[in-house]
Amino acid sequence: MAETQLRESCMKKKLLTSFIIGFIVSLAPASYPYNMITVIAYPIPYNPHFGVLKIEDKSGITFNKIKIHIYDINGDDVYSGTFPGYPVIWNGRNERGTTVSPGMYIIKVEAENILTGLYGKKLIRILVQY
Repeated sequence: MAETQLRESCMKKKLLTSFIIGFIVSLAPASYPYNMITVIAYPIPYNPHFGVLKIEDKSGITFNKIKIHIYDINGDDVYSGTFPGYPVIWNGRNERGTTVSPGMYIIKVEAENILTGLYGKKLIRILVQY
């Protein structure tokens, strides 16, 4: 008798656990890729001595988490940052706070809207010159 009750209790707990896990997973929003063709960086060529570089999405879609990674032409990390939305501003400085050298740089932009599940990635090539 006690063994039967124990088995039934375990079965109920397993059923309840799997139901709760399944329910929680189903609440997560689906992910939808977004074509980031309207994401631009300006001014190009960029001169850090005369202002900031802006990265914007001209489509008007709202993203609440923007990550940027800036690499030099050799693929070395120059700067990384996370922002709460557009526009993203870069002052032309690396992680150590010094102004970057003139040359070609690649900006990797990753945008995500946690509420809608919309996400996208884009690479932008910029020229820094003085």
